[in-house]
Amino acid sequence: MIRAIRCAPLLLAFLTWTTSVLAESGSPSASHIWSVSGGQLRMRLDPALLAKVGIDSVDFEQGLETDSDPRPGLAIVDSGALEFSANNDSIQAFVAGRLPLHGELRLSQGSSELALRGASIQPGASALALRVVDGGGAVWFDLDHLHFHLLGQSDEFRAWNIDIRISQALAQRLGQPLAEGEYLGQAELLTRFRQTGPIGDDPEYCQPIRWPGTLIDSGNPDGDRYEADVTLNGEFLNNLTVNALRCETETRACDGPGGVDARMVIAPSAELRNTNNLNTAAIPWYRKFSGVFPPYGNDQHPFLVWNIYRIEDGGKRLRQVGRSAVKHAYLTANSGCGGGCPNTHPQNNFQILWPNCQDTYGTGDNDNSTHLGPRSEILPHAVIWGRCGSIYDADCNGQNDFPTVGDFDYRTQILESAIDPALHPGASFHIEAWYLIREDQNIFNSMGTRRFLPIYSSAWFLSTSGQNFAQGPMIDKWADPAAVGQMERNRLLSTTEGQVKLGVKVEALAGGEYRYEYALANFDLARAVTSGFEPNLRVVSNRGLIALELPMPATASLSNTDFFDGDQIPDNGWEFVRDGDVLRIQGPPENPLNWATMFSFGFQTDQPPAPGLASLPMAEAGTPAAYQIATIVPNRPADTLLADSMEAEGP
Repeated sequence: MIRAIRCAPLLLAFLTWTTSVLAESGSPSASHIWSVSGGQLRMRLDPALLAKVGIDSVDFEQGLETDSDPRPGLAIVDSGALEFSANNDSIQAFVAGRLPLHGELRLSQGSSELALRGASIQPGASALALRVVDGGGAVWFDLDHLHFHLLGQSDEFRAWNIDIRISQALAQRLGQPLAEGEYLGQAELLTRFRQTGPIGDDPEYCQPIRWPGTLIDSGNPDGDRYEADVTLNGEFLNNLTVNALRCETETRACDGPGGVDARMVIAPSAELRNTNNLNTAAIPWYRKFSGVFPPYGNDQHPFLVWNIYRIEDGGKRLRQVGRSAVKHAYLTANSGCGGGCPNTHPQNNFQILWPNCQDTYGTGDNDNSTHLGPRSEILPHAVIWGRCGSIYDADCNGQNDFPTVGDFDYRTQILESAIDPALHPGASFHIEAWYLIREDQNIFNSMGTRRFLPIYSSAWFLSTSGQNFAQGPMIDKWADPAAVGQMERNRLLSTTEGQVKLGVKVEALAGGEYRYEYALANFDLARAVTSGFEPNLRVVSNRGLIALELPMPATASLSNTDFFDGDQIPDNGWEFVRDGDVLRIQGPPENPLNWATMFSFGFQTDQPPAPGLASLPMAEAGTPAAYQIATIVPNRPADTLLADSMEAEGP
């Protein structure tokens, strides 16, 4: 017996040593059945996450030796095969078959033990997922969000960064039904083929590459151009999940309500798909420091950010209670493609997202310190990283400094109290994720939200079970963008420097008073100060907004003011200031409303709602000094007629 894990992580991988048998070539645009068999299975399981669900240790009976590879695992028996459909070196779906495992996996839980016997790897619940099933047909682990190298011209098939999740059946057997879907660690897969399909390029998509901004018809300089338009994918239920990974305590465990109000690290999984229109562009996806490439002469790649929200007080108020740093994307697998270019394209090397292809990043990948950094290094509207002076290239020599990034650095950290249902009765909790793509024609379809239910039962479980994915930003789930009445409004301000939305809900109170609740969401509005040029660009600052100004009569009452920025930093809140017929809610210089961030404001007054314009002063000097946006304001009814004529948004 090999003792695999009590205090050390382990990683799940497959290695196969069978020979390749090529299938006869057919049409490169049609799907063909490929298969793999034999090899090894290895797992990297996080001890803290195992303890969270009550697993004390994991042992591999008749497991693999760990002399040359410290990651324990089980061999895959050659008698079975796993089949999947693929075309142009892109996996469409795992369709049939099984990979039998030799040996046993044993989970110790106190004085009891669960043994995984007669196990095999089989196709999962969704097209691009797998599962580990025992000899009786019960699912133990779900394996999803995989990256892969499907190289038909070689003998190798490799998949890695696979999230390992607890199945419903295993959660029940552990006596932890809340643990269903919990992330435990990652898997890696390296096999050889038994059968492969044909390889070939689709010239319409590949030659030349359809970069954003290039002419569709090179002979017509006034014609249409290819456009970037990537969507956050709601195709699968596990598209957007969220897991509580650890708390900032000595044991890394969260002690829940009534204990230490520790900071908790939360990470999501997310998937996206490139559109499939006649003008859809290919998207550059180059790993940082990988070189200088077209079309921008740098190592251009997307960025992923995510935020945590709380809707409270019967839906009247929206709070952003947690926000991530930046995840630097570094590879695209191009899975689930309905035709298009193969990953074997000489200019690809898994660094281009083709039209009609999807990509995925799992929970473990989004918690990988190697790819995380601060938002302050990004020009959000241009979607450009300032490499010079960044945490990865402090001396601007073009080389990766490989900085030390702790497992609480550049993460979404929220206090346990922020998601404690007992402290926020009736509240709902949501995650929002957004992929930033350079030259994206519609940033809002590359955003998405999903509700989760936080429950503490010896640990925090954030369940998304039964909750639908919704495309678009969180503010649109709170305030209807189509609302035209005077009690609710949600409007977009689009400028050459970026975009923001201002939402408001008004409640009529007793005694002729009104309660106003505003949510100001800055998506990518920043006035950048930079030096140098790509690829040696330095971002000096990228500050956003510094105030919200509302027309309100000087004689109006003002009480019960409230400001919330969710940053957990005391004494940096925005102040409510009266200036004649203007109510200015103003921040200190060190706390502007920056990109991918939302602030909330509330107050009570005797002024009824009416259409009007709010002013949004920028934190950085320049022109314009402020933008204006149509909204509902606390103003005299006599002003309504004039305000109605001001519904057009500012510059």
